[in-house]
Amino acid sequence: MHRHLLGLLAAACLAALTLNPPLPRLPANAAPRECPAAGADMGSHDGRLRLRVVTLNTWGLWLVSRRRTERMAALADWLRSAECPADVVALQEVWVLADVERLRQAGAEGGALPHSFHYQSGALGSGLLLLSRYPIAEVAFHRYSARGDPAAVLQGDYYVGKGVGWAALQTPAGTLSVFLTHLSANYGQEWQVGAFRLAPDCRLPRDNLAGVRLLQVAELAAFVRARGADSPAGMVLAGDLNCAPDTLEFAMLKVLLPELRDVWAEAQPLRLGATANALESSFTTAGDNYLLLLGGMGAALGWAGVVLVGGFVARGGEQRALQQVALQLRLAVGGAGCKPFS
Repeated sequence: MHRHLLGLLAAACLAALTLNPPLPRLPANAAPRECPAAGADMGSHDGRLRLRVVTLNTWGLWLVSRRRTERMAALADWLRSAECPADVVALQEVWVLADVERLRQAGAEGGALPHSFHYQSGALGSGLLLLSRYPIAEVAFHRYSARGDPAAVLQGDYYVGKGVGWAALQTPAGTLSVFLTHLSANYGQEWQVGAFRLAPDCRLPRDNLAGVRLLQVAELAAFVRARGADSPAGMVLAGDLNCAPDTLEFAMLKVLLPELRDVWAEAQPLRLGATANALESSFTTAGDNYLLLLGGMGAALGWAGVVLVGGFVARGGEQRALQQVALQLRLAVGGAGCKPFS
């Protein structure tokens, strides 16, 4: 097992060295900056475009996920509402086609998210759905070659079409590349600390899909470099990485994509940026969502935090909590720099 993991890491690093030219780096002094959120006409006196990106694992498994129909209806209402705080919404685990159409229609009916793309892959789909305020000029999808164990039917990773999707959005500030992914899960939450002389704060995955997930990280990084090199408005990676910042998978992603910025760690350093088991959520099984700023000259982080999707619904004569936690990123692209925090 140990030799296998080391071999995977060596192969991934070799792949990183043979990839396309480096992505554009953020300026060295690009510290977190406050940029107010706005909508389609987000221009301001400094000529920058304000963008709000939201990511959510919807936990939309047919028959398995609790209260899926109710939660999808609540999510559709949220997307349709004038209060929807997003210009781009990246969703994972939208497995049921009826849910896909409901959410796409809700975004269009609300007027804020008229453009969408569903990344179809494999027998059961990829589960990835992107909604956007801005036109989608081009899309691409890479299905991960590492898929899991076909004998592990209940896990399902081998049979679904997990991968990474890309969309080039036409914004007033130029092309914005949005990447959306969902990596295989560590179902047993098996980790080891202090292995292979790793840093004490870096956990080694020991589950049966550890090698699969590491290979997926390598493929993800290669795809990002191949598709995101020409993105003047910047690049954002959103999705369910199924790993925390203190894991080998996350460390490997940062090595392969040194331009990557963990925007949550910058904006909320005292709180773990994962939605799994979040205290605000009514559910405990939704995945580890992350929003990562990958680069783009002049792109500046504004704010990162949580938004609550859902609320309370009537059930059995009483009000029942029906709330999921999404992550939101605000950033500014194009033009001069944002004003520092006051």
